[in-house]
Amino acid sequence: MTATVLAMVMHLTGALGILFWRRDWFLMLTPFNLLVMFFLLIWTLPEKNNKLYSLMISAFIIGTGTEMIGVKTGFLFGQYEYGNVLGVKINGVPLLIGINWFIVVYASGMLAQKLRQLFNPPCGTTGQHAFSKWLGTSVIIDGAVIATVFDLLMEPAAVRLGFWSWQNGTIPLMNYLSWFMVSVVILFLMQKTPFKIHQFAINLLVIEAIFFLAIH
Repeated sequence: MTATVLAMVMHLTGALGILFWRRDWFLMLTPFNLLVMFFLLIWTLPEKNNKLYSLMISAFIIGTGTEMIGVKTGFLFGQYEYGNVLGVKINGVPLLIGINWFIVVYASGMLAQKLRQLFNPPCGTTGQHAFSKWLGTSVIIDGAVIATVFDLLMEPAAVRLGFWSWQNGTIPLMNYLSWFMVSVVILFLMQKTPFKIHQFAINLLVIEAIFFLAIH
């Protein structure tokens, strides 16, 4: 609860500051805000083990690597480039982007897993879910859809805030297709070792979605 309240306060303060007060000053705090959310995510983990840390590292590498390919070639996401708001860059990609990939996809996977539990509870005395052998695939696909929808909400605000910019100001369809596919890869790795529901991750995803909608 404490982490969720802190996340809500920081995002609300940031949104109000950007919209009505010192926009440039609040934008400078973007890397700090993202790092705080990352550490809150780690702090609230229901379980801490090497498999989870391996997932973090894998998501960071996959996310950063695909972004580097995308920036250099325009092949995966379209023609775009990063601004200076997100901090230190390597090969044109802010290091924080890899962390953001983990946060968004991990939280999307958690939300998909939560929805599966709500709408497909265990059956009878066996404790088995209906179509249980397909649940892993369902969570991967649903989680990737959620992550892609989040990107759809984030893109206009991110461009407005100077996080990145698109050639001709147009966000191509291939950006969302690639978001879906990269999310599928990360979620596949996540499903190899099922984790307990992480409620703060779900809360954070909702808070950030509302933030980007407010800035839109």
